[in-house]
Amino acid sequence: MAFIDIFRQDAIVYVKKTNSSFCSMASSINLSLTDELRQFIDRNCGDGTLFATPSEFLRDLLREKKERLEAAEMRDAILEGYRDLIHGRVVEFTGNLRATLKESQRRDKQGWK
Repeated sequence: MAFIDIFRQDAIVYVKKTNSSFCSMASSINLSLTDELRQFIDRNCGDGTLFATPSEFLRDLLREKKERLEAAEMRDAILEGYRDLIHGRVVEFTGNLRATLKESQRRDKQGWK
């Protein structure tokens, strides 16, 4: 079993003291990894790779996952908009956003009749 500590650095200041780390506005997480996962991380960071440290590699993976989830939420919202259009749940926008939202809420309460 391998262990890895990840530090999110929101500031450039990073000071390491004996047996403890201090980083301005940073949080850390301690992960227990299988040997296979640790080897995967090691193969993807260091000399000759895109990432200098395991922390950089893992942060990039987490950002990528977050972006995929956000993209899926956006796709779902777009599909919901298409379904609303198909079922006639639309309000013409006349240039007044508040009036349009108010009309949309009124129609929603009436079941879009």
